[in-house]
Amino acid sequence: MNKKGIKIKRSKSLYLKKKSILRKALEIAGVIVLAGGLCMLGFAAGKPILDYFSLDRIDDGTVIWETEEQDKQTEESTETIETVPEEPGYDTEGLAFYAPTSALQNKAALAGNLISAKAEGYTRLVIDLKDSVGNIWYKSKSPRFEENDLIKGDLDLQEIMLTFMENEIQPIVRLSTLSDKSAPKLFDDMSYWFADKSFKWLDDRLENGGKLWADPTKPATSEYLTEIIKEIREAGFDEIILSNTTFPVMRPYDVSVLSDSVTGRGRYAALVDLVNDCADGQPLYLEMQLLDIVSNDGEFAGTAEVLRGRDSLSNVKIVTVYKKQEAGAELEFAETVGAGLTGDVEEEVVYLFGLAEKKLRGLEMIPCIDKEGLSDAETALAVDAAALAFPGQSVIIK
Repeated sequence: MNKKGIKIKRSKSLYLKKKSILRKALEIAGVIVLAGGLCMLGFAAGKPILDYFSLDRIDDGTVIWETEEQDKQTEESTETIETVPEEPGYDTEGLAFYAPTSALQNKAALAGNLISAKAEGYTRLVIDLKDSVGNIWYKSKSPRFEENDLIKGDLDLQEIMLTFMENEIQPIVRLSTLSDKSAPKLFDDMSYWFADKSFKWLDDRLENGGKLWADPTKPATSEYLTEIIKEIREAGFDEIILSNTTFPVMRPYDVSVLSDSVTGRGRYAALVDLVNDCADGQPLYLEMQLLDIVSNDGEFAGTAEVLRGRDSLSNVKIVTVYKKQEAGAELEFAETVGAGLTGDVEEEVVYLFGLAEKKLRGLEMIPCIDKEGLSDAETALAVDAAALAFPGQSVIIK
């Protein structure tokens, strides 16, 4: 403290002149404006200063500035969660998996299915290039498809093959042959007709959803299918599965109006001829239900009817589809009449595939497990049981 005291310099008068009311009002307004300006200046200057000290820096002290767009991208990236496919519970190495028909809508859909299959460990994928409705899921170059609506896919065969190669997955083509309500509508000579040629035959009344089928006894049906298969093979697809190579279910009325060539006991010969035409001396797979092979009092029926002429089939392998049965169901087998099924999936697979192998008498069988009605644990048991029963053979998951 200054001990000499504080020197006060006085003006001539300690009192100011009295101010007018207007002057006082103007001074107050000026103070308010000045205070507001200082507040705005402080906020504008203060925020960058605070931001500066809170910014990230790299080792040399350089500030890392982020734009609003980068901030937005950062927020979005933190919300993206990478999903890892759940492992199916069985060894997928060498196994094949049925892809949904939607996989062939465009390249993105196909690539997505292939990436998922590969992530789960599958090395092969089954794709439907012709479905049971009769749709063609690739851009065919055949003139017969130029003026109709059968083609649904956006990719040609070369693009499909290239996408498989890029993802290192082996393709297996699947074609529905005789379950086809579309082509017989467009090409009359492929359809079933009443014996008197008066009407095209449907498998039920129209109001009940009755539909057309392709008739295997007609040369036009064979020509149609072999043309498609030739185009597919020329694009480099070697493995082809024929599905639905069967006659439709026929009731007494149907038998009465149709010709003996499609209702008599010898009709299976038309199926054999069709398959051999489609194979054309090259390997081919036939898909059929396991129970159609082993049941029906020892007779091959349904999807397995073509096996009545198995000695005349050449270069074919049988894709045998297991589907879980209800516990306690009784099936008629040639070896064990009235055999009961316990509902134990593992036992069913071993037992039924064993019966089928005996009945096929040397025809090579490829086991296929239909997941419908199976839990994940049951699917794993079925796949493992099939793999053990057929060592070295590729199991297909449907």
